[in-house]
Amino acid sequence: MECKAVLRITCFITSHGFGHATRSFSVLSELAKDKKIQLNIISTLPKWFIHENLKETSYQTHHFQTDVGMVQETPFKHSLDDTKEKINQFLKFNDVELKSVTKVLDNYRSDCFFCDISPLGLYLGRKMGIPSCLLENFTWDWIYEGYEKREKDFSRPVEKLKEIYSYANLHIQTSPVCRKKSDFYEVDPIFRTPKKGAEEIHKQIGNNFRKPVFLITTGGISQEYSFQEKIKKEQDFFFILTGNFKKVEKQDNLCLLPHRNKFHFPDLVNCADGIIGKVGYGTLAEAWGNQKPLMGVFRKNFRESEALLNFALKNLPLLEISNEQFQTGEWIKKIKELREKKSKHDKLTPQNGKEQTVKILRNWIKNRFKLPTSKAIV
Repeated sequence: MECKAVLRITCFITSHGFGHATRSFSVLSELAKDKKIQLNIISTLPKWFIHENLKETSYQTHHFQTDVGMVQETPFKHSLDDTKEKINQFLKFNDVELKSVTKVLDNYRSDCFFCDISPLGLYLGRKMGIPSCLLENFTWDWIYEGYEKREKDFSRPVEKLKEIYSYANLHIQTSPVCRKKSDFYEVDPIFRTPKKGAEEIHKQIGNNFRKPVFLITTGGISQEYSFQEKIKKEQDFFFILTGNFKKVEKQDNLCLLPHRNKFHFPDLVNCADGIIGKVGYGTLAEAWGNQKPLMGVFRKNFRESEALLNFALKNLPLLEISNEQFQTGEWIKKIKELREKKSKHDKLTPQNGKEQTVKILRNWIKNRFKLPTSKAIV
């Protein structure tokens, strides 16, 4: 195949946390290194976050909702009533409401659509005759199925979403996969890599005495922490807190970071001696990629958590804690135990699913967006 001068990819990325976007942008940035690619990002993600992850790639953004996901009240709590109301409305795909996004797509003349669990891109791909790729470790129909028995209003969205997800011309599952299908490609966890050395980051966060560092995060949905005064007393350790802060603030053994800050998040992971907080795909993948101990809250009311927990138990030094233990700071007493787990853990050499995914995409593009006869990733 003679490649076009520029490949135009429109990306529909869920804004349910940041983990889906970081893995997708990591893949697309890598793909862009040896191909002339222009990206058209359709998402409600913050523009600063998109820029932070795609600043070396040619892209433009358009602010449109690509899915509903779960309507979150806090990083740990969602509203089923609001979710079922919004997903039933969203899946009507009203032509009037879609007029603005289809106008953007008509002007952009995409070669293909790339979707990270967004059903909108798959629906429009089928409607417009544009090939689509789906990257996922779960799909929303599978998540909503877990609530069907007690919430009958999820039945219609589940069936509709199952149909839409079947529209994908290329389907890639990234570990840890919640519902494996043998006829789809499967790749290792996708993670971003550090850009700076650990010592440089220690200096920048104010850890001048090189105390053991623990990174505290609740993923893409920030919150305030009630245990700040407690950890100030733990002078043997240094803590990085990412969350609902107005500015960067360095204290005695603390560095407070708002979501938007100058640090590349994988650099913080790399310099840390352990990661503590809510575990989503992004946090788990980057802890695994850097082989960092994890003390995590796995949400029992969110179906993905079981797959994440099972993966962490097999592949990382892990301590599971409850949401209450996290919020009250009871986890502080477990730091010593986490460090002991680290000393007993045999380090692995993780394979980054990013490279595997890029190889699959290259073959798909080379074959004019048709699946090769073999699923071998070469």
